[in-house]
Amino acid sequence: MSDKGAAIDLADGLACKLSDLGFPAVRSHYPIIRSDDVESVKIFAIPGGNKTTIKSRTTNAHEVVASIMVVKNLKDQEDASEFDGVAQTIEAIKRLWENPTLTDTLGDNAGALRRDPIAGLAWKGINSDALFDQNRLYEHNQLVSIIQLTYYGTR
Repeated sequence: MSDKGAAIDLADGLACKLSDLGFPAVRSHYPIIRSDDVESVKIFAIPGGNKTTIKSRTTNAHEVVASIMVVKNLKDQEDASEFDGVAQTIEAIKRLWENPTLTDTLGDNAGALRRDPIAGLAWKGINSDALFDQNRLYEHNQLVSIIQLTYYGTR
């Protein structure tokens, strides 16, 4: 573990893995999304919490949370293609942790990060309830989706 902490290490690792798989991501504590940038989809890996439990005198067990935030400013709320493109990106990112044996239609990257340790931690679960945050959509004209990941391990 670096001096930065397990959550930051995990977010850094997620940003690198996502970028390597074709989803350019950066680690950020407070993502800044400029309202005039309507051309690109932004992907951020955001450090979350680190629940630490003492396992032995020299080892701690960690349950670490990080989130992946996918953001796109809309040019036109009536243009369904903007929604579709971002939704496909979000689903493709979520598939990186899907069980590839569930269906044959998941593609080549299905489950690519399911068993891949990141920052010395193993994947535990994924949570992504809503596809888009409705408040951000109506108030700021932004498509925003959060995918929360939990990893665990000992350090």
